[in-house]
Amino acid sequence: MKKREQRYWQYWLALVVGTVAITAGLTWLAMNVGAQGMPNVIEASSQIAEPPQVIFENVKMVGNTIEIDHGKCKVDKDHAVEVAFRNEGKGTLRIQLTETSCKCVHDIEINGQKMKQGETWVEVPGGQRGVIRFGWHPKKEQLASRNLRLSASFLLPNEPHPHFSNGLRLEINTEVTE
Repeated sequence: MKKREQRYWQYWLALVVGTVAITAGLTWLAMNVGAQGMPNVIEASSQIAEPPQVIFENVKMVGNTIEIDHGKCKVDKDHAVEVAFRNEGKGTLRIQLTETSCKCVHDIEINGQKMKQGETWVEVPGGQRGVIRFGWHPKKEQLASRNLRLSASFLLPNEPHPHFSNGLRLEINTEVTE
């Protein structure tokens, strides 16, 4: 191989390997560090004069995830759980539903207001309480898997606590029965 052609391939190999290494490093950072320490694109908490402070009541919380064991639920019946919270900060807490795990999840409400993915915002003033209602209706085809893990993800753009920099996740674990 000619020297010029060899340099040509060395250049492209170095470029490809460097790109792969940088991509792998950024992916590792995103998966292991998340958005903690990064400014929130939507609303930087440092710009909020009086931030909200959300406190969830009587639930098991791991990081930004609320885990609820519902026990058993029957097919073709409506089921729901409610999660109470309060905004102990002085600022208004803003909440938006961003995602649900399956089509059986329905009727997600906050303080009686139905949530639509990516559309509806609910505001909870400082010092006020709130309730997230999570409803679902399991179908017969879900009997095969028996154990069902349902979830909903929420965006809390102005909550300054690092746990919520990636939003809030509500998970319901239940067993589907006839």
